[in-house]
Amino acid sequence: MPKRKWDDVSLAAMQAIITMLVEDHAVAAIQGEPDSVVDLGCGTGSVLEKVVDKFTGIRAVAVDKDLSQFGLGELSNVQTTKCDLAQGTGLPDSSFELVLLCGSLEFNDNLGVAAILGEANRIAAPGARIVIQVTHRDHDRARQQLLRKGDIVPSGEAIRAWGEGPYGWYHLREDGEYARLIAKEFAVVNPEVLRVSDCPETLEYFEEYCGYPGFSLNSGLSETFVCRSKH
Repeated sequence: MPKRKWDDVSLAAMQAIITMLVEDHAVAAIQGEPDSVVDLGCGTGSVLEKVVDKFTGIRAVAVDKDLSQFGLGELSNVQTTKCDLAQGTGLPDSSFELVLLCGSLEFNDNLGVAAILGEANRIAAPGARIVIQVTHRDHDRARQQLLRKGDIVPSGEAIRAWGEGPYGWYHLREDGEYARLIAKEFAVVNPEVLRVSDCPETLEYFEEYCGYPGFSLNSGLSETFVCRSKH
């Protein structure tokens, strides 16, 4: 079978597919009917947008230290707060039934992660659900390979620009390390792994474009922890 030519269009399409899969996996883990949500490290707001669409009328707050890419500011039920998560959000105690942390812990060292998880616990209402999503270690290895190659991909450029090290501020962690960090603050209800088998066409991307032949259909793309506050 001939290899695909990874031009800008096909590369962007595959990265968009992976992003959609990861985000949908996080949103699918949300159960119940929360009336309030805070998205810690909201980025563009793409995950929060899916939550707002799923739960009509939910009160939403988006938090990030850079809101320049946030795209939901025009919605009346979405407020924004600009801050460094590790330094605290300034939001009221016990004020949200749903707390999202999707794709933001990777850019913090262990002390930063502990501070962010502590802040998430503080603003979570009693009985709240906390949905935490991180890049799976398998996916991390492929990302590391991309950065070593110096390929021009948007995420790689951003990661290198954000810090002084070879991976910028992105922190590569060992298997099980996120679970240990999260369990210090929350009761983990149901950790789930999104695997390449959920979207087999991504295997070609990881093996051929990323140059990471260690991928298989059983390799992980992301890991989602559905947690409850301990207070």
